[in-house]
Amino acid sequence: MLIGIPVPYPFQNNISMLPKEEQVKCLHGMIDALETSRDSDTKPKNFDEWIIRTMGKFDVIQLLSNHGKG
Repeated sequence: MLIGIPVPYPFQNNISMLPKEEQVKCLHGMIDALETSRDSDTKPKNFDEWIIRTMGKFDVIQLLSNHGKG
């Protein structure tokens, strides 16, 4: 785990379990992902691009860390 706190699925619904600083990073990541997805003229080329555009880069790193993949 990135910060040592397991966050239950679905991650986006449970970021309140994280410290405030991490919650802010997650929310900024989600907003950036929304803006990137909205402003993009292209579709994601693969799953990695899709998940980052959907959840945000910080959220994906945190989520994978929670599941021992990061």
